[in-house]
Amino acid sequence: MSLIHTCEWNGVASLGYLIALQKHARKVAEHPAAWMPWNYRDTLAQAEQSSVSL
Repeated sequence: MSLIHTCEWNGVASLGYLIALQKHARKVAEHPAAWMPWNYRDTLAQAEQSSVSL
């Protein structure tokens, strides 16, 4: 429940956040601090950009 509230406080859709965490689970495990609700959008954009440029 606290994760959902943290997402709400940061203007993040909790379901979308959880899906992103699952989709990038390996990267989340490597750098968990980069995937917090308040900063994951930048990390997600970088991860998606690097996967597109391959």
